[in-house]
Amino acid sequence: MRDAKAAFGAAAIAIGNDFLPAATTALNVVKDVANALAQHPGIMHGVIDALGALGGAWAIFKAAKIAETVLAPIASGLGTIVAEEDAATASTGRLSGALGRLAKGGALALGAQLGGDALQHATGPSGFWHGAAVVGTDAATGAALGSVFGPGEPPSAA
Repeated sequence: MRDAKAAFGAAAIAIGNDFLPAATTALNVVKDVANALAQHPGIMHGVIDALGALGGAWAIFKAAKIAETVLAPIASGLGTIVAEEDAATASTGRLSGALGRLAKGGALALGAQLGGDALQHATGPSGFWHGAAVVGTDAATGAALGSVFGPGEPPSAA
């Protein structure tokens, strides 16, 4: 135990002998700078203002980087939402047009079926005029349903 105490004491003395002169020199430099600044208050205020400006610039830079980190994903997400909203608006317009054509074509097809049914009953159960009424009913129904797609607009897979 005595040997350990002696070894620690010797190490402390060696560290003190090496560290104390360097620390004394550094503290003397700090003392000289402080004395010079105390004798020249204008310089001292200038140094303090410069350090404050550097600290403020650093804080602004850091705040901008934090804002960029936080706001960049938000801006990207908002851009995606706006693009999706535009696509949904366009799809709604196409759907509205298709439903309008379907309603008109459906009404025409219903009218063709009702009118054709009346003609078929009026011409009897068989014969030329009954057959003509059947063909006319089918042709009118097909034309009405064809009007749903418009001229030259076959249904798309989209």
